[in-house]
Amino acid sequence: MHVIHLTDLVSVEILEDLLQQYYEATGMASSIVDFQGRTITSHKFLPVCELIRSVPELEKLCIQSDAYAGLTASITREPYIYQCPCGLIDCAVPIFVEETCVGQIMTGQVLIIDEDLEKVPKIFDFLPDIFKNIDTFHYTDIYQEKLLALSLKEITAYTKLLKIIAQLISVMGYQNILNERYKEQKIKLLEEKKEIAETKANVAKLKFNLLENQLPITFLIESFNSIYQQAIIEEATETADIIFSISSLLRRTLYRKESLVPLEEEIDYIQNYINIKNLSRSFKVSIEEQINQECAKKNIPITLIQSIVEHLFFINIDKLNISSIITISAIEMDSKMILELSCNHVKLPIVNIKETKNRNILSSLFSRTTCLTLNNLLHMLSAFYNESYDITIAETEDNYGKILISLPLNLE
Repeated sequence: MHVIHLTDLVSVEILEDLLQQYYEATGMASSIVDFQGRTITSHKFLPVCELIRSVPELEKLCIQSDAYAGLTASITREPYIYQCPCGLIDCAVPIFVEETCVGQIMTGQVLIIDEDLEKVPKIFDFLPDIFKNIDTFHYTDIYQEKLLALSLKEITAYTKLLKIIAQLISVMGYQNILNERYKEQKIKLLEEKKEIAETKANVAKLKFNLLENQLPITFLIESFNSIYQQAIIEEATETADIIFSISSLLRRTLYRKESLVPLEEEIDYIQNYINIKNLSRSFKVSIEEQINQECAKKNIPITLIQSIVEHLFFINIDKLNISSIITISAIEMDSKMILELSCNHVKLPIVNIKETKNRNILSSLFSRTTCLTLNNLLHMLSAFYNESYDITIAETEDNYGKILISLPLNLE
């Protein structure tokens, strides 16, 4: 029997992009493993899990656990939530292509609230006796204060989103199989001239199948739209907003290939992104726009504003644990577009980011993650605009600071 390898069907880059989108929507670590439990790609592994997997004996235990969870999920064809040998809560979501389970999406690396702990199976109970004497729980104890604790209801909600992502991967994988069959059939067409008529018929059928199996992606997006409309009819406005946000994020992940986007589209994406993040927080973040119509149509580098919102504002809002308003404005001035971003509860240091050549100064003002983000932004802006841009943090009347980005208007 021919073994189907997931990486032969869907590129690792696409898989990594989907995991990135999932992390931005939920804040949870995730990975994709093959049918044997071996990791294909991972995103935002926690330090405790990286430490455990650095020990060969414990790495084998993790692989054995992932394989068992994946097997269980593939049998039931449903997400399998369980407690790993180290005491963390994980979940396996199966990926099927042509009725064959080709891998799993794994998520978790979180704790579960005490009242829900007995509701999830302990995978240690199902592993071979050879692993029973390995001490693992003390690793979790070391990092316990840094681990996210969720309810079983919250974890289940996130796994439903992963199930949709698994279906998308399945559709893309099956499309690639049909593409390869179509190519093989074309070669056969050239080699077997005596059977031209029959071969043409087969090729036509394969083309039809290929077109037919492009429908599931459209179908999934349309399904979201139908659910959204039903939620509106039932006056479940919050549910409608969540469905619309998830649909928009997935649509952009699947279809957006350009490196430049209109400003209004980037802000819509950020709004949907914030709607999803608000689900897992006791506080809420909102966007206030002050953008004229001409600026809204101008192109900017994709993820420019998203990076700032995530790594300069959200990283501080999460620490404050308070509802906040992020203000984004744009005006035209001297053949340039001036973007202004601020948050009513986040105090930023006053510094000209572009002109600060001494990186030690930035390191003293920002966290390591924020410094990396700023350096990446400088590289990206230089690539698009050479030196004809500026990015600085200026004073405000309330002394909180605002980010000013000056960009030429003639970028096409």
